[in-house]
Amino acid sequence: MNIIIVDDEKDQRASLKRGLLTKGYGIYEAVDGMDALKCIHDEKKEIGLVLTDFAMPGMNGMELLKHIRASKKRIPVIMMTAYGEKGLVIDAMRNECDGFIEKPFTLDELTGEIKRVETNVLRDSDWDLFKETVPRFVHQINNPLTSIMGMAELGILRPHDGEAVKKRMGAIIDSSNKIREINEQMLRYGRSLEEKKELIDISDLLGECLEMFSDLLVLKDISVEKSLGKTHPSVSGSRFGLEQVFKNLIANAIDAIEEKHEKTLRVKIDTAPASPCVDISIEDTGCGISSKDYQEIFQSYFTTKARGTGLGLGIVQDIIRKHKGGIDVRSQVGKGTRFKVTLPTGDGKDASRCVPHEKHDENEKDRISAREIRGRSETKNRGTDQRTGCCQ
Repeated sequence: MNIIIVDDEKDQRASLKRGLLTKGYGIYEAVDGMDALKCIHDEKKEIGLVLTDFAMPGMNGMELLKHIRASKKRIPVIMMTAYGEKGLVIDAMRNECDGFIEKPFTLDELTGEIKRVETNVLRDSDWDLFKETVPRFVHQINNPLTSIMGMAELGILRPHDGEAVKKRMGAIIDSSNKIREINEQMLRYGRSLEEKKELIDISDLLGECLEMFSDLLVLKDISVEKSLGKTHPSVSGSRFGLEQVFKNLIANAIDAIEEKHEKTLRVKIDTAPASPCVDISIEDTGCGISSKDYQEIFQSYFTTKARGTGLGLGIVQDIIRKHKGGIDVRSQVGKGTRFKVTLPTGDGKDASRCVPHEKHDENEKDRISAREIRGRSETKNRGTDQRTGCCQ
């Protein structure tokens, strides 16, 4: 781990540097707060901890701490001071100071404080990861559960249709196996294991996803128009991951259609000749997304559903990014929404050419123009989004 020592006294910096180098730490030095901030914001230096004196000319240690926290960088900070004032400690802790050590101190005392701070930061980061991850897995479990409920309800309505009941029982077993697969992923999560990559037939996968919702679509009286093509394009990636993409988009479409008179779900696969990409469109005749909500759908936990989590499209976005693809969204209030997913075919070597582009009529009222999410670009939010689930 790299530590930056911030102290205006040269001899003090040199002494701390010698001691910490013997403990295996990488060391950078700064003479004041401003000097330290330049170093901290240099990503090449990969600063892992700030060890700063409190009393310094110009920007002191407390001001440096406040600047670090204001920048949203979660770098642990240990404050050194010769002043054991209670008020100073309280002020430091209010500004999320991770450690506090009073001069004079021994090298063992300092390394002990560093170890304590490292342990606490690791524990907090694990908890943050847990809070972020578990709701996503729970959301993924909800899709096969929805399918199971739909098949069970149809089974109750038509108990004497032997062949249909047998088919639904098989589908319930398949959906239950999907839940077991998600649970296994939860158990493996955090072990740095790569998801299995394989060559996936997109037409077959999309057909399987539609089949999972077939009974629910019948129950809700939703007609399906599908055009899966004859070319059977293949994509290299995680079958489980892409399955989650299509199931989430289909589930969202079903929710959006439910209260409409015209209930149609359109699913289409397009591949242009010699194109390195495949386009998968999932379109509904639902209530659409209002311009107000459209500005929020990619914010964490945003949802307009009564029982929504606001996680579905966040999962979709993350998975598409990992597959170096893109997603294009087009919606009109009262008429419906279309999501177009673009993925690189084959080994994905031409992924840079796979970004959805479409012309839109800027004069068309009440239409929301497309918003692209590029898989290659970094996003500020790992956030989530959720379609409008009921008509306004």
